[in-house]
Amino acid sequence: MPNVFDARQRIVELEGEGFFKVMKNAEAPFIVKTDKYDIRVLGTEFNVFAYPDRDDFETELVTGSVYICDREENGQGIYLKPDEKAIVLNGRLHKLSSEYKQRQLQTNGIYTFGDQPFGELLKRLELWYEVKFIVKNPEILKQVYNGKFRQNDSIESILQAIKDVGKFQYRILSDKEIEIF
Repeated sequence: MPNVFDARQRIVELEGEGFFKVMKNAEAPFIVKTDKYDIRVLGTEFNVFAYPDRDDFETELVTGSVYICDREENGQGIYLKPDEKAIVLNGRLHKLSSEYKQRQLQTNGIYTFGDQPFGELLKRLELWYEVKFIVKNPEILKQVYNGKFRQNDSIESILQAIKDVGKFQYRILSDKEIEIF
């Protein structure tokens, strides 16, 4: 991220996930460019999930407002207000109501998940811990979990805690591969 911005606009390019708290400056809009979408901001707090090698995209607004547009379909975008998020379904942006639950992640390094399918949780863990999960029984991915863990917890301690309340087993194959069955 640059330390100094152009006087006309402030642009950041993002590959991955980031939380932004942007000071209002009407003369210099703040723009987050991802692989497929641009998020235009005047002053706000929001989270962006946009890894270039994944189809997932999510922007969740805490305060202020943002405009999200598809970089290839100029003019096709949506505005978000607080407690709304944008996600991609079937290749198109959709707006949903939401309640930002990851405030503890920014302040204390605690990730909170509620009523989350195991498959979605595994996707996030793959990104954060740079591991690959090999799932032998796809039905396991539908199981829903609630919980919290610290960002500095090991992947093994997180899986063990979930396994203690879940119906699956795991085996660590290497530093980069974990089998779920």
